[in-house]
Amino acid sequence: MMVSLRVGILSVLLPLITAPLGLFLHHGLRTGHIVSLGDLLIAAHTFPRVWGPMRILTHKFGRRSSGTIPPSIELPASDVWVITPPKSGTTWVTHIAHQLRVRGRPVDFQDQDDVVPWIEMLETDFLNGAPMNRNPNGEHVANPRVFKSHLSFNALPAGDYKKVFVFRELADAILSLAKFVPSLWGILDPPNISQLCTFFLFAGDVARMLGSLAEAWEALHRSDILFLFYEDIQSDPGLAVRRLARFMDIGADDELISTVVDQTSHASMSALHSVFASRAQATNIHRAQGLDVDLHRVVGKVRKDGGRTGEGSALSADFAAACQRAWQFYITSRLGFRNYAELRAAHRRIAAR
Repeated sequence: MMVSLRVGILSVLLPLITAPLGLFLHHGLRTGHIVSLGDLLIAAHTFPRVWGPMRILTHKFGRRSSGTIPPSIELPASDVWVITPPKSGTTWVTHIAHQLRVRGRPVDFQDQDDVVPWIEMLETDFLNGAPMNRNPNGEHVANPRVFKSHLSFNALPAGDYKKVFVFRELADAILSLAKFVPSLWGILDPPNISQLCTFFLFAGDVARMLGSLAEAWEALHRSDILFLFYEDIQSDPGLAVRRLARFMDIGADDELISTVVDQTSHASMSALHSVFASRAQATNIHRAQGLDVDLHRVVGKVRKDGGRTGEGSALSADFAAACQRAWQFYITSRLGFRNYAELRAAHRRIAAR
């Protein structure tokens, strides 16, 4: 009798447990959050190693990922915001913008955060040590003011300030993120690269990247927006620098364009590794976890072996397929473009008008 009762209870409970799980897996596979069930099972045990530092970043430092920026910040129309998903050209384009506004002056700052603040992280302990952290309306070293942001496009505050949206091929961006984050966040015994890429996919990073891309594309007609693609900057840096200078209302002759192209090449920037190593960020997040930081071991935003397109092809074919499913779910259904190449081709036609 007791055995029959237990079997009966189990027959009722099992569908209640497995049905939501099945729906979760189906949705995750369809939207590209999950590479495969097997891949998820292999990687899932490593996820807690990343969640710990993430919780500190999100809660202890008060990350304003919802779109809140310092309430006192002023937004003059001359301001330039470089808005990108993580590891999609943020450091590169903000450095181009900075070198344009200082007219090609040699690099004279110790940390890029000192001259190009991360706007949604200002007035938080995350940027302690950065000179503008407690003074978000302070004078920049040159005009116009330049900020970086990883906010999704529709989370940006309203205003006529200039918005430079930069995007990069998904697998390249996620692979770069996986190589960058562990040393910055102080992740002890980090997952391997494949497991980290699975984590970022599962955590929604690709979905957020594509959501922001769709939002920015739908605003492409606006005069306060400049669209740049990482791959296009790499293939013709002179054209990208010239377009950015024009958008920033900076007069730039051929000599200045050439100087800035050289100063912002991967070779030039990687030779200044410590300048782009996010030293204040690394120090603060390590201290928050009670860890010592060796700044010489922080990978930094400009890796010696980075700055290339196509790196993401080293990831599995299943990972690429998951990214394509995400693209179809978030972009094809909304904008009609079947893949990244189609969208870039459409942008080239628009920019040529």
